[in-house]
Amino acid sequence: MHLNQLKLRVWLSLTVIVFLLLLVVYLILPALFLALQVPSFVLGYQGLIFRWRNDTAGSSFQFNLTVLFILAAILGLAITLFRTRRI
Repeated sequence: MHLNQLKLRVWLSLTVIVFLLLLVVYLILPALFLALQVPSFVLGYQGLIFRWRNDTAGSSFQFNLTVLFILAAILGLAITLFRTRRI
């Protein structure tokens, strides 16, 4: 039982760390896209993951925090499983 609680704590901490890192990357992307003058695009179905708009009227970006958290949880789980199988 104690081992499962430890694995859960490791998974939760990894999920939070990965989520924060992905959030930082998402917040840096608009500045990078603007500097590189990347044209408008949509990532995911109807901009579910990320939407970048860059035209003469201005630029904007939108991203979905739910999808970002789900991705972080999956990555945290994969890292946790990889670490426990390697030991």
